[in-house]
Amino acid sequence: MTERRKTVVVNLNIEPKEKFGNRFLYFSSYPRIIRMTAWILRFCQNVRANSYKLTKELSYEEIQKVEETLIRIIQSEWSSDKREKYTQTIQFYEENKILKVRSRLILGQDPEDFVRPTVLPDHPNIRRLITYAHKTLHHAGIQTTLNLEEVASYMLGIT
Repeated sequence: MTERRKTVVVNLNIEPKEKFGNRFLYFSSYPRIIRMTAWILRFCQNVRANSYKLTKELSYEEIQKVEETLIRIIQSEWSSDKREKYTQTIQFYEENKILKVRSRLILGQDPEDFVRPTVLPDHPNIRRLITYAHKTLHHAGIQTTLNLEEVASYMLGIT
């Protein structure tokens, strides 16, 4: 009869505590986040069989798609209890799976992004967007930076 060793079996289930949106923090600036994510999405499309292979520079549509995707990811990670905090005073609605705010300026001649701004919760990537806009405007003041069309969205919790 042979002697058997005692073995210990451990099953460990670990849920990732890191949010997917934090993976974009690897890149140091907002334009790098957008461009690298656009290149990754283009690679994924080019790998698919029976798809048109894109080889030139990134198009405006690809960059817009990435910005919308990034906002969707950040908004999906926004906790519902923080969202509930604002529902008493703000009316939210979704457009293309992006959370926007209903305003009272519907009948005006203002642009659509001004009438229905996108909700931007407090997130490091949103802070990088604001920093990028601030540097693009050559370190203009707070009001000028926040009035820029790219940043002119409804920011919650950013101080």
